[in-house]
Amino acid sequence: PFVALAPAALDTLCVVCEDSVENRDSFPTIAMAVLTKLLEASMADADAVRRCCTTVAVLTTRTEEHKATFLKKEVGGLKQLLAAIKTHGSDPSVVIAACRALRSVCSFDDLRRDFSGAYDAS
Repeated sequence: PFVALAPAALDTLCVVCEDSVENRDSFPTIAMAVLTKLLEASMADADAVRRCCTTVAVLTTRTEEHKATFLKKEVGGLKQLLAAIKTHGSDPSVVIAACRALRSVCSFDDLRRDFSGAYDAS
């Protein structure tokens, strides 16, 4: 159910947020749960998974609230990233995007915080 507008929406979100902490901050943190559900629902489609993982990587870079929301056990973001690698392990573009997302959610790079909230979220 990777709807027709989802690829364009994810690509646009990545372009708008890639180099702007302010734009990433304006993205609602609860929407990270929606992105996780989209990733889960689209697991059979390698291109959809790659786009979702890339979007996760962009939105969680230097934004601790997004990392923490994505990694919450009830959201299941980490589980979905690992499932993406397991399901599409033979597709280099998916593996690279999923690893980039894993690195982003596990890195303490938001220097506006004293400690990463992502460690407490999982």
